[in-house]
Amino acid sequence: MEYLITTHPGFEDIGIEDLIRFGAAKNKIFLPKDVFGKVFVKTSSKVIKKLARVKSITGIYEVLGKRRFDGANSIYELLRMHRSKFKKQSIWILFKPVRKVLPDFDKLRRNLSRRLRLKLSRKPTYLLRVDTFRGSCVLSRFLFKPTWKDYRKVKLPFSMKPDLAHCIVRAAKFKKTETRIWDPFCGGGSIPIEMALLYKGKEIFGSDIDKEKIDASKINAKSAGVENKINFFVCDARNLVKASLDEVDCLIGELPYQLKAKTLEKLYTGFFSSAKKVLKQKGRIIVIVNRKRTVGKIADKLNFELLEKRRMIKGGYYTDFLQLVC
Repeated sequence: MEYLITTHPGFEDIGIEDLIRFGAAKNKIFLPKDVFGKVFVKTSSKVIKKLARVKSITGIYEVLGKRRFDGANSIYELLRMHRSKFKKQSIWILFKPVRKVLPDFDKLRRNLSRRLRLKLSRKPTYLLRVDTFRGSCVLSRFLFKPTWKDYRKVKLPFSMKPDLAHCIVRAAKFKKTETRIWDPFCGGGSIPIEMALLYKGKEIFGSDIDKEKIDASKINAKSAGVENKINFFVCDARNLVKASLDEVDCLIGELPYQLKAKTLEKLYTGFFSSAKKVLKQKGRIIVIVNRKRTVGKIADKLNFELLEKRRMIKGGYYTDFLQLVC
């Protein structure tokens, strides 16, 4: 059986790691080129069931059929071929192509249901999905979305969800020798908490300039059962030296972006300058940034070397995962 696995865009490799970990054959996994957040795998339903609690995967779909994409007619033909599977059921169709190819999804959905005599419903028995990319059209049926305990008792505005934080921490690939890790923009604490859940034997620190956010982080850490594994405290990221922490192996976090450009530039400059004073030689900085150009200029000026960058999506907006070395 073939399945479409959706992942956090930009972290497809993390989803693939979990597929292999739970029994999928590496040579049966297909990652479409230049396509965000989609992985195809041929495996057993037994393997798929094991993914029910996996944070790296956002949705699992059974592939019903594929064909060459040549416009709306190819979608009609795919639905017609598999209509017997859901003709007596209520359905809803999600379209995941480029909007320039199929601009009016609502009109297309109505036309397809009328021509094929399908019963549309917002609460369907069958949730169908149509993906178009690189000249192909794929029809799939939604099976389930992995579920996991959301430990956040306090959910702050713009705070990072635990499943995305999980992927970021895994993408960081912390080494055994990197024992002291610090998130100086911890907000609600998702990144330090995920670190504590994934790693043993590391000193994990989380700080923020806002005391209310630190209080929220402590509550969330207690809910996750890792309150004794993380040291949270108030600290201005532009003056990390005040925390009296030195020889830090890695700084990781999401840089603020909801401020004016000049204010952000000052904040980023202060942070990177301060980071050089607390990091070990060859220490790493891993940041999630909405202003890649601004960060890049500042990092270059301060002689940080870019090790890795990956495009990702957070809250529906494109952003970047950058890994730099001091």
